[in-house]
Amino acid sequence: MRFAAPLVLLLTACSQSGPPSSQTSAKPDTVPGVYAVMVKDFLVEGGPNYTVSLVGIDGRVAAGSTVPRRSVALPVGNLSTSSTTLYHLSGDGEIRFLRPNGQNGVTKRITLGPREVAAFAVSPDDRRIAVSVLDFTRYPVSSRLFVEDLHGSANHVELYPWRPVYEWPAGWHNGHLVMAVALNAKGNPYELFNRGDDYYLADAESGAIIRTVCALGWSGLPESPVGTVCNHSPDASVVSWDGASRPLPKIGICAVAGPLSPAGVMATRSSATPDGGCGAGDVVYRINADGTQDPRPLARNSTPEGWMDSNHLVVAADQPAGQSFSAGARSVVNVTTGAAVTIQAPGFFVGVLPGGL
Repeated sequence: MRFAAPLVLLLTACSQSGPPSSQTSAKPDTVPGVYAVMVKDFLVEGGPNYTVSLVGIDGRVAAGSTVPRRSVALPVGNLSTSSTTLYHLSGDGEIRFLRPNGQNGVTKRITLGPREVAAFAVSPDDRRIAVSVLDFTRYPVSSRLFVEDLHGSANHVELYPWRPVYEWPAGWHNGHLVMAVALNAKGNPYELFNRGDDYYLADAESGAIIRTVCALGWSGLPESPVGTVCNHSPDASVVSWDGASRPLPKIGICAVAGPLSPAGVMATRSSATPDGGCGAGDVVYRINADGTQDPRPLARNSTPEGWMDSNHLVVAADQPAGQSFSAGARSVVNVTTGAAVTIQAPGFFVGVLPGGL
């Protein structure tokens, strides 16, 4: 799904800290392990609530939360991970925190008008938050962007006055914002997070663009610490947040594509068809960071959704025709041993804790 470009209005954004929660506690220094972030009933399935879960490499659920969905069916993601904590929306403007030990509570509330919703990214050190406020009272959608302290609203900075793009913060990289850009138009909601058509890095204090990443391209895949897959059909490349680029090999007439590990390894099921075209094959395999292919199968009849770390891949088993893809079984695959465990939480993979780009 793609969106189009409105004028970004310079409006005064207002936010305030939420009330203390009885379950709030001091932020931990580290996270004991790595966790997949799974989301169920994001937009169109289930009832008025959605569920977010933290799942370990053993497939077990460490913690979860079920809260109200947004009032607007916006396919842009509704959560962010720092080095220690998962932050997610409850409704439109309330941001809650969740940790693997079950600690949870309200972190912040964003003040919104009617049919306004928020998309946000928390810095890895849990100190700052970047927020896009999207106004759905009309199309093209107008938006505003600001950065401020995560707790309270000090050091508030408005960014990007009158920029003719639809954008939201996808994460932070070395203190800068990674901004996702997409077309701004009505579309069909679906049970997956929309990713940027292209990206750029911006100064978190001035809003100045540092560099564009995947200009006029398309990704559609989870962002990785090493960058993003950039499609310029029929070619594609891996582009880092620092601007380096490497081409991806082709299979048939198409470039391979798939999620990137923190080490730059791609998991893909791209396959050539008998007529010289390309499609989804039966086996998930690797494309190494140097572009060479590792044919050893990681999984069969599955789609790679994202990496928990450089050794653990989340895959979604193929669903029978007519059944919901998002409701299908997910597994964690150890790409070194080939062992796989079923994820004991419903939903689809959206990210990882600890997070950060």
